[in-house]
Amino acid sequence: MAILIVARLGGAGRIPTEERSSVSTIRASNQPALSKLPRSALLTIGLATLINLGLFFAFTAAGLITESVLIPSPSGTRPLIAFDVVTATVLGMLVAVLVFAAIIRFRGARAERTWQVVAAIVLVLSFSAPFTGIPGAPLRYVLALLPMHIVAGLLAIWMLPALTRE
Repeated sequence: MAILIVARLGGAGRIPTEERSSVSTIRASNQPALSKLPRSALLTIGLATLINLGLFFAFTAAGLITESVLIPSPSGTRPLIAFDVVTATVLGMLVAVLVFAAIIRFRGARAERTWQVVAAIVLVLSFSAPFTGIPGAPLRYVLALLPMHIVAGLLAIWMLPALTRE
């Protein structure tokens, strides 16, 4: 039996070349591919938008998001509406996709890890937007917006790279 093991390992304790190459092929196939990014972006953005709309309607029904709080917009101030949630989610996620594409292009084998770090930092920084961007908003209103940031951020961090792997 020992002779069979030694013969299998190539006599010197090395793994045969064909087995080593299959391992490196598996590693290479786990890297994000730009060719898969459009489809994964569409799915990730779509899911984030649907979940955020659901949260918006649930928080509005619960009285956490109210029409009495006015948010700044290009045309003045007005209550937060579903269109604003969709627009903010889609635009934010599109920026994320562009940044992820650049990271894939320039970071190669380390693209996914780099993306996770960058996206996590941006997610944490985004928590300040509801506090600073809506003057006079009650704490419950601001706290109701944070889960929407978390949904978009976590889907961008996890789902976007998962769907782009080769």
